[in-house]
Amino acid sequence: MPAGAEVITHVQKKDQPVVVDASVKDALKAGGVDDAVADTAQLVKMSYTDKNGKTIEGGYALKAGDKYYAADYDEATGAIKAKTTSYTAADGTTKTAANQLGGVDGKTEVVTIDGKNL
Repeated sequence: MPAGAEVITHVQKKDQPVVVDASVKDALKAGGVDDAVADTAQLVKMSYTDKNGKTIEGGYALKAGDKYYAADYDEATGAIKAKTTSYTAADGTTKTAANQLGGVDGKTEVVTIDGKNL
């Protein structure tokens, strides 16, 4: 560093995750997320880096434990909704599964139904 040069470090504050209300946590629980994990859910903004190093905004997700679940967030109203998939189980009953973000690229919605990832 040249003589007389000053080092300046700027630290940007990270947006705080939004804590979600009970109805969203209940939707995660109904979708198969463990109760204790669902109770820790927070809304987070997602972004991805493509193969060229460009940052792509990825929308919103619910972070519960170390997993991310697909969510809709209306910035104007603040409404949060967990994305779920309803299906008919082998026994004929209707069930719900939470849409988890995962897959090879980390952003594909994956649903586990009857022990299989779809």
